[in-house]
Amino acid sequence: MLFETIFMHTYYIGILMPGMAIQKKLLTGLASKTLREKQYGFLRNFHNTDFFFALSGLLLTYTTLKFLRKNGGKFNFLQFAINIYLRFYPTIFGVILLYYLLPLVDHGPFWHHMDQHFVYACRHQLISSMLSYNFYDIDLEFLQNHSFCNLATWWANSCFHLMLLSPLILLPLYRFKSPIISIFFLIISIIVGCLISISHLIFYGSPYANQWSKMDSFIYESLYTIYYTWPFIHHISAFIFGILVGYLILDYPKIYLGGKIGECILTIVFVTLSIVGFQWTHTLHKTPSNLAKLLTTSASDLEIYLNITIGKLLWCSGFMWIFYLCCTKREFWSKLFNFPSLRPLYNLSLQIYLINLIPAIWLTFRTKDTIDFDDMFMFQQTICNIFITTILSFLVHLLFDKPVQNILRILLIK
Repeated sequence: MLFETIFMHTYYIGILMPGMAIQKKLLTGLASKTLREKQYGFLRNFHNTDFFFALSGLLLTYTTLKFLRKNGGKFNFLQFAINIYLRFYPTIFGVILLYYLLPLVDHGPFWHHMDQHFVYACRHQLISSMLSYNFYDIDLEFLQNHSFCNLATWWANSCFHLMLLSPLILLPLYRFKSPIISIFFLIISIIVGCLISISHLIFYGSPYANQWSKMDSFIYESLYTIYYTWPFIHHISAFIFGILVGYLILDYPKIYLGGKIGECILTIVFVTLSIVGFQWTHTLHKTPSNLAKLLTTSASDLEIYLNITIGKLLWCSGFMWIFYLCCTKREFWSKLFNFPSLRPLYNLSLQIYLINLIPAIWLTFRTKDTIDFDDMFMFQQTICNIFITTILSFLVHLLFDKPVQNILRILLIK
């Protein structure tokens, strides 16, 4: 999933952002194909990051509930908040410093686009980025001209805020004695999260995604779709879905319908739900090739609302079920998804997610001439991006994240 995100970011930086200035074929090239052709559906999966929110909820629940049960329910919110902040923001600070250094590493006729659209924002948003509110103070005109300081940080900000609010779910969950009440409480919380995620759209009535026929301004109102997904309120349901799975892993590790056959049936069902969620989402955001159809037809508001609320849960369900199987020591699944060679990268997942835009930006804007963005070119860019991102992630982990975690460990021992 992380590699798919890198792939998506590499494509979008090159073909749908300021990189358009260096494309030989804009309207007939890859930029237009990604919006309408089936094989590029993975680029239109707007819910892919909800998997990371669900996984964060799962991991947080597993560790926090075990801690509460071990310590008799004692909980220090201030210590909890500081610990979570220091898990995210030393890395974010290190990544912002890389943006400050980016103008020094290359040059070229298109290099000023990189500085204008990506580095300028970091010079003006350092404090708001470190205080985690830069994606809530949004100016569409600024976004159009200068983007934001490290766009990938939106996920870390939202996840940080969801984790800060997680005690509102986890503490009652710890105190409930009845499993029926616990599961009912979580299901109601997921439903409330779904309603909150679409309340902004309903209240303002703004067009979403590819509802081109309802837009008065393509530029501004299509940008609304992008920043609409950034605040944490739009990912509450996926996060609590992860909390539900984490709770089931702890208290009900043997959910299967009578044995191996039942386990296989559930696996087929949940994986199918993920496939359905993916197909639904990328088809919904497919742009018609016919200009007249593009300007006159749009997805209904009801379908948009259903996709935002249910589509993301469908997409996450198969992955969460596989995590459930692996975490409850199902031997077959544990071996199937056990990749020892990738273990060194497990601790670098946050760094990889936050840094992968930097190599994509550098590889795109360092060019000295216009480029034909085709599949082979983007594939080569992605391979280079993964390699450079891994190296930079390791350096940021050593220089910023690891020292802070070591200090925290020493203080906790004392």
